[in-house]
Amino acid sequence: MKYRVMILAVTCSMLSATFAIVKPPVTLTADNLVNPVVTSDLAPRLSWKLPWEQRGAAQSAYQVLAASAPALLIEGKANLWDSGKVVSSASVLVSYGGKPLAPSQTVWWTVRVWDEAGKESSWSAPVRFTTAKPWPEAWSAQWITYPDAAFTDEILFKEMKRRVPGMPPYYPKMLRVSSGEVIDRYIADTSVGVDARWINPVPEDKKLDYTKDRLEEIPPSPMFRKEFVLKGGVKRALLYSSGLGWQEIFINGRRVSDGVNNPAPTEYKRIGLYEAFDVTDLIKTGSNALGVHIGGGWFQQGLARDGAYLYGRPGLLLELVCELSDG
Repeated sequence: MKYRVMILAVTCSMLSATFAIVKPPVTLTADNLVNPVVTSDLAPRLSWKLPWEQRGAAQSAYQVLAASAPALLIEGKANLWDSGKVVSSASVLVSYGGKPLAPSQTVWWTVRVWDEAGKESSWSAPVRFTTAKPWPEAWSAQWITYPDAAFTDEILFKEMKRRVPGMPPYYPKMLRVSSGEVIDRYIADTSVGVDARWINPVPEDKKLDYTKDRLEEIPPSPMFRKEFVLKGGVKRALLYSSGLGWQEIFINGRRVSDGVNNPAPTEYKRIGLYEAFDVTDLIKTGSNALGVHIGGGWFQQGLARDGAYLYGRPGLLLELVCELSDG
């Protein structure tokens, strides 16, 4: 009797495996990001995970659909890309291979796979990505900075009172002290290529009050503000911004991101980085206010021994794109 029960259990297990449903892929990403507001370029790399736990499970093929709207993600109707059945185990960083995409274009995509036995899964839940703004012509915004009436170059780049001997006049004091204290030390030897630093005392008659003099020497951090009115409901709002050097962005009094010291520093003579955010939840119908606080950062820090990191006045390139509910 026990023997017969055991055979029946094995038979039921085999039948269950035969009719098992192949689960669809999950955690779809573009350039390793889930629903990214901006990709690395115009042809992102797509990845997905297989939620299979049984031993020996493996992907034998995949099919990707991409479209301009989720309603078009149907085989035969995907207007951007239908890869067809691709015999491959690849599921990581699969290059987009559909129609050429424009800057800031939102694309919806889905994927299905076939397992090691040739059984296909259902389609994954659709996700989206928005392409990059890879060249200046892709931007409608223009670089702005503050006018001469605010700060002159003589104020921004005047000679520092406490500079290292032999260095450019923009070289600030390297030691940091608490507000109100007096500086009683300075760097005596700054030979190029010499990393060792010797600290020597400063005579009493040459000491400077840190609070007053240092505030006069630090280039100002500009703040930009713009008010605007939206007459319709907001379906989606994307913000692209590049602050030279570091930026803090606020919409209607709320900080857009909790990141600090962004964008990352670069060789600004050659390239500058920008950030992208989905700010739909921060934009409202009616009056809105957008503010950006720019810090000099590496763009205007002046600490390099050859003075190479003083590129000019801090600037801002910002573009806010709002899609209203009426289209």
